[in-house]
Amino acid sequence: MQEKIMRHDPKWLMREVEGFSKETGELVSIQSIGNWTTEALQELLNHPPNEPLIDCFPIHEEAGRELGQLDTLAFDFENQEYFISAYATDSVRCKEDGGFIGQFPPPREFPDLPGLTRIKPRA
Repeated sequence: MQEKIMRHDPKWLMREVEGFSKETGELVSIQSIGNWTTEALQELLNHPPNEPLIDCFPIHEEAGRELGQLDTLAFDFENQEYFISAYATDSVRCKEDGGFIGQFPPPREFPDLPGLTRIKPRA
């Protein structure tokens, strides 16, 4: 039996649904997940309760349909691949808090690296 070690999601933790073109691999859409908690996403994506969902996680069609029904998210699985990505909106606070369950999401933006683009994660 897995032990639940989840605590409340910190205010500096943000998750988004990122859509990447199947043809080019380019990031073509970003959608806010809204108020989905880590626990709710763990259940939807069939991840264990001690998985903080800090990395990029693929959204398969079945989970996409459920997310679309429960939120205002729209999916085009014919043309895009989707991932849930986590970001820190306040890197200083993230560091002060010791991360989220000991893991540190990347910052949302990298202002010191102009022209930096995100690429499709390997599923």
